[in-house]
Amino acid sequence: MNTINNLLGDIHSLQALPQIWPILARCCGETLAVHDPHTKPEIQLTYQQLLEKIQYFAAGLQELGVKSRDKVALFGDNSPRWLIGDQGILTAGAVNVVRSASADRQELLYILKDSDSSALVIEDRKTLEKLQPDLAALPISLLVLLSDEAAELEFPVPCLNFSQV
Repeated sequence: MNTINNLLGDIHSLQALPQIWPILARCCGETLAVHDPHTKPEIQLTYQQLLEKIQYFAAGLQELGVKSRDKVALFGDNSPRWLIGDQGILTAGAVNVVRSASADRQELLYILKDSDSSALVIEDRKTLEKLQPDLAALPISLLVLLSDEAAELEFPVPCLNFSQV
């Protein structure tokens, strides 16, 4: 009972959503948190592993120049990497600007321009190509692909894939 009361106290003291992950890792560490049987290889992450991936992604973004209160556009679809990217952006102290990668090209460009995003985390190279050549004219200082593909397009800013971050 004391453990449950401690957990509830921790949860009630949260100031931001990313603060839930260390609590869940502490109380449910080896419990399966994420399972995606549709990927090859299949993805299974415990709460402890998920916390680590979120923290690594956040630290990678910070190392690449993302600062607290920066706006980071996240154009991706539901997946474990989307969750890690989403929570990693918030953990880094940045503001999420989220939309599905399958949205219309003009809508994505409008969101990107109107949000004052300084970085873009994007589903894959196909989505990146969909937004070309308009990206070059925007004040984006960092591009990250949620896939492990190489961008293979010329950009004046760093363009990394998920594993590189």
